[in-house]
Amino acid sequence: MPSRAPRERVLLVDSQDESRRALQLLLQGCGMEVRAFASAAAAMAEATLDQIRTLLIARELSDGDAIHLLRQLALRGWKGRAILIGQSHADLDDEARAAGFAHVVKKPVGRLELLGALAR
Repeated sequence: MPSRAPRERVLLVDSQDESRRALQLLLQGCGMEVRAFASAAAAMAEATLDQIRTLLIARELSDGDAIHLLRQLALRGWKGRAILIGQSHADLDDEARAAGFAHVVKKPVGRLELLGALAR
């Protein structure tokens, strides 16, 4: 029996329910395993963080912001790729990259733009 390749695990954090659910369905439809949370606090409590390779975080969260969350996760030892979802402009892009984000994807998120960022 052929073995199945492990699915990529993504941690998605977005306080907007509709946006979070749409992204979760999109990623799951592409074969990814998605853990989705509405708050930074819930994401920080994720027990399987060491198995997560990719973070997808909305810029504004109900209990903080993406840059602070990424820094907190890094302090816990998480190493991987982080993608910021937000209104892209030069200052935000520079700030996000300085904080360790690999890419910035504009909201509303386009399917091709998101999948392109994930593929890099």
